[in-house]
Amino acid sequence: MARCGGWRWVLAEVLIIMMSATWAGAGVGDSYLKAGDEIVCVGDSITAAGLYQGYVQETLNVLYPEAKIKLVNLGRGGQSAGGGAGDLNGYLREHKPAMVLFMFGVNDTGWSDGDPENKIRNFVGALQQAWDAAKAKGVPLILLKESHFSHGKDPAADAYESKVNAMLDKLFAAQDAFATEKGIPVIDANAAYKRALAAAWAKDPAYEFTPDIVHPSSPGHAAMAGEILKAFGAGLPLAAADGQRGKLRTEPNGDLVLTLADGGGIAKPDGTITLTVTARNQRDKTEKGALLLCVAGQKLEKVVEAPANGTVNVTFDLPLTALKARWGADLVYMAFVGKDGFAADSGFLFHSSIQPAESRDVVFSAADFQGFQLEGKDSRTCTVSRVSVQRTGEVFTFLFTWNDSTPVMAQPGFKNRFGAEIKTPLDLNSREGQPCDAVELFLDLRPQEAIGRWTANIDANPVGTQRLGVYKETVDGKPVAKVQSLPELPADRVSLTADGETRWVLKIRAPAAGPCVGFTMRVTDNTEFKYASTPLFYLGGCAGAGPEPMRYFQLGGKDEGVLYRIGY
Repeated sequence: MARCGGWRWVLAEVLIIMMSATWAGAGVGDSYLKAGDEIVCVGDSITAAGLYQGYVQETLNVLYPEAKIKLVNLGRGGQSAGGGAGDLNGYLREHKPAMVLFMFGVNDTGWSDGDPENKIRNFVGALQQAWDAAKAKGVPLILLKESHFSHGKDPAADAYESKVNAMLDKLFAAQDAFATEKGIPVIDANAAYKRALAAAWAKDPAYEFTPDIVHPSSPGHAAMAGEILKAFGAGLPLAAADGQRGKLRTEPNGDLVLTLADGGGIAKPDGTITLTVTARNQRDKTEKGALLLCVAGQKLEKVVEAPANGTVNVTFDLPLTALKARWGADLVYMAFVGKDGFAADSGFLFHSSIQPAESRDVVFSAADFQGFQLEGKDSRTCTVSRVSVQRTGEVFTFLFTWNDSTPVMAQPGFKNRFGAEIKTPLDLNSREGQPCDAVELFLDLRPQEAIGRWTANIDANPVGTQRLGVYKETVDGKPVAKVQSLPELPADRVSLTADGETRWVLKIRAPAAGPCVGFTMRVTDNTEFKYASTPLFYLGGCAGAGPEPMRYFQLGGKDEGVLYRIGY
């Protein structure tokens, strides 16, 4: 029996190899991509961030490791379609890429719903300029619909965004009409973004894909990247270098629908993360093919058979060794390649390594802080070093050295960037630092299934997190360190004591709702009391104007592990 089982296993492996090589045949066609393609991405600050291109690039590298397909970022903050057309024209004078992805709309609304006729005319005029420049060089132009303005699901809190989105929809309608007239393909990244946001809101109505109204965080960029990859037919064989490209798959999936099941938990260091893909076949005949999964730089593949008018669940085990970084916000790209059909979709995986803070001290140095908003040749290092974190139940002890040779004292009564008066020494809702020198701590105390979610808009903290700030005031002619916390954390749960001239001990009693607690720090290092362009240092790095909760360090108990969440 053992020998028979072994032969069955070998035969199955041979069949997988044969099917993978043959099922992407003439019936389904090739991908739109060719080896050596240079793809230029023209856009505004959403493109300039480089996140959706990073997801696309990583996936293409995994699927076609020898193809040397390259994405070029031509995004620029604050840019409109007219400026983008000018940038493209300048680039094409010296280069001839394989294709151009052109994505605008947000800035072309003028961030208002007024004067729609003029905005539409200018927008279409810019599309014409981009089309003319690409056509003159013989380069295919592909238009994209950009992500939109949004906050949480509550429509009452979204009145302004709804008005501006109505203007954005008018621009997209004009773009569709222009594209139809010229025969230009359009990838609807906006629709993919909205689908993903709806899935996130089903988990938590306060979920934010755009904490500052417009710039997507990692989940939003991942959703757009998945739609771009599907349009390329990523997973299909590359088109021949001297042949025609396959078609761009810009329409919704047909009768085969792929869905990544939600899940999550804590995986041990020597384990795997199981991802389950459901293939729902809405045709009257069985669909056979290869199901590909690309995530965290890995390609997983299985042969599947989806029954007629039925579903099949396929599990993939992702080794934790694939998760090389401390944390990750990963696109999960799924593609089915059959004899007669192709379908693709995407999902999201968040993971973060857990530090055993009860069995040993978790230690950080000044090198673990990354500078942000440092201008020119400013080479300052973080004024905070020798950070040590201990956890005993719900008591957290933070030891740190704060050695600032030019202390800037706190001054209650300043105004924030929105003009509102702050009557406390620190503004513990600010995403852009403090006007004085400050050391801030963030604790994500939410349940395991919610930790790491960004559920607060700009200048706010996610509900379920705690934030404290240490600052200095002049007392009897000398700088004295003091601590300020949010109202949800009473003063009797916080203490700050000195352990020498520059060494401080901060103790916090804060009950956590899950087995681990997210933690990070931010240091403001000013040379004068001011609010704008403040030099900041983030423990472990930052995203945009504030510390993204997914980037927090996870403080656990005695055991190591990996916190992960499949879905939002």
